[in-house]
Amino acid sequence: TTSTNLGETLDLATVMKASQAISGEIVLSKLLERLMKIAIENAGAQKGFLILEKAGNWAIEAEGSVKEDEISVLRSHPLNAEADSGETPKLASAIANYVIRTQENVVLNNATQEGQFTRDPYIAATQPKSILCTPLLHQGKLTGILYLENNLTEGAFTTDRLELLKLLSAQIAISIENAQLYNNLQEFNQNLEQLVSDRTHELSNTLDALKATQSKLVESEKMASLGGLVAGVAHEINTPIGVGVTVASALAEHTTDFASTYKSGKMKRSELEEFLDIATTSSNALLTNLNQAAALIQSFKEVAVDRSSEERRTFIVRDYLDEILIQLKPKLRNSKHSIEIKGDTKMALDSYPGALSQVVTN
Repeated sequence: TTSTNLGETLDLATVMKASQAISGEIVLSKLLERLMKIAIENAGAQKGFLILEKAGNWAIEAEGSVKEDEISVLRSHPLNAEADSGETPKLASAIANYVIRTQENVVLNNATQEGQFTRDPYIAATQPKSILCTPLLHQGKLTGILYLENNLTEGAFTTDRLELLKLLSAQIAISIENAQLYNNLQEFNQNLEQLVSDRTHELSNTLDALKATQSKLVESEKMASLGGLVAGVAHEINTPIGVGVTVASALAEHTTDFASTYKSGKMKRSELEEFLDIATTSSNALLTNLNQAAALIQSFKEVAVDRSSEERRTFIVRDYLDEILIQLKPKLRNSKHSIEIKGDTKMALDSYPGALSQVVTN
C-alpha cells in the first residue's frame, strides 16, 4: 500500500521555503527581521524574541508580534528589560536563562499552571498561556535563543511545530553566524576605506590601477598563472609608493607651518626661500617615485596582456626579460641563486611574448 501524509508534505514544503528564505539573506538586520517573521508565522505565535550573545552577555536583538508589521532589531535590550509600557518585563527571563544554561527546549501549554517558572515576575504579572523557548545550535555551539508566546490559546506550540523549528534551527544558527561575520567584515571595510581616503590622490590612483589590473587577472582563466607576477610587482611598487607617502606627509607638515607663519605676518625672506626649496625638492621626489610606480604598473600590464592575448608582436628582448624577472624577485631573495642577463640591449624579436614569458618563468 502507498499513502501520503498531507500534513508531513506541507511541513516539508514549509521547511524548504523557510530555509531558502533564511539562507538567502546575509545582512544581519534584514536577516533578523526575516527570522522573526518566519518563526512567528510558522510556529503560530503572537509575539517572539530572538536572543543573541553580544560582548559576553545575552541580549534581545530582535522582537516582533502579529499586531505590528515592524520588527525591532539590534537594540541589544537585556533579558530583564521592561516592556515599552514600563510596567512588566518583556519576557520570562528565567526561562531564557534556563535554556541558555541547559540548551534544552522549554514548552509550556499553560505557563501559569505548569512547570518550574510559575513564580517568574513576568509570568505572575501577565498570566501568559503558551510559551516555547528553544536553543539555536550549530555543531554543538549555542548561537542564540528563540522565545515565542501565544496568549490566546493553551497548547499552541504542538510537537509538530517544535519539530519544524528544530529542523530550521541549524540553518538559522548558520545564517546568523554568517551574517555576523559579514557585518564585521563590512565594518572592517568601512574603516579601511576611510584610511585609504586619507591618502594623497596620486597614491590612491596608483593603488586603484593596481587593484583594477589584479581583478582582471582573477576574472580570467588564462591569467591564473600570474600570481607570482602580482606578488613581484606589489613588492617592487612598495618602495616608490612608500617614499611618495613619506615625502607627501613631510611636505604637508611644512605647508601647514608655512601657512601659519604667513598668516601671522611675521614671515622672513629666508623662511620663504627655505619653503620653496623644500617644496621643489619634495615635488621632484614625488614625481620621480610616482613615475617609477607607473612604469612598474605599465610593465606588469604589458606582461599580463601578452600572456592572456597570445598575440604576436615585435619587442625588445632584453627589456622584456627584465619585466618578466620582476615576478621572480621575491622567490630569488629566499634562495642562494641570482640571475644576470647579458646581451644586446637593442635586439628585437618578432614573436609571441606571452609564450616567451611562460617559458622563462618555468
